[in-house]
Amino acid sequence: NIYKLLCVLLVVGSSFTKGIFHDSGFLDQIDRWNLDCPSVDDYIAENGNYTYECVDSSIPPYPLCLLHSVEYFIESAIASSDRCCDFSDLSECKCPIKESWWWKMKMGSWCEDIASCPATEGGGGYSAMETEVWTKFIGK
Repeated sequence: NIYKLLCVLLVVGSSFTKGIFHDSGFLDQIDRWNLDCPSVDDYIAENGNYTYECVDSSIPPYPLCLLHSVEYFIESAIASSDRCCDFSDLSECKCPIKESWWWKMKMGSWCEDIASCPATEGGGGYSAMETEVWTKFIGK
């Protein structure tokens, strides 16, 4: 077992070393994986009722964008948008970091972008987001 572990470490270590020293063969191998975030333009071309801002603000950065579909990210963003605050009066805002300047800067534009998303069919029930993500987070 120790020999297998040693072999694995040597293979991984040599690959890492090749990557550090910019061996183009190693980089070409990674490029073939084709792990890119979904294209906002492609999604909008297929789903014309979404704005660029809505889709772009819904998709998280790499590598998180690889974990779910664009539809999931949009639904999650819409479900989370009810927590957007009135930035002129933060007294009713429940976010614990609401006083941070960087939070205000990020959330202000994010809330505006997500507000441009079309409402879901069926009256806005975001059951996938509520049951799958938030109930696990809050322990229900």
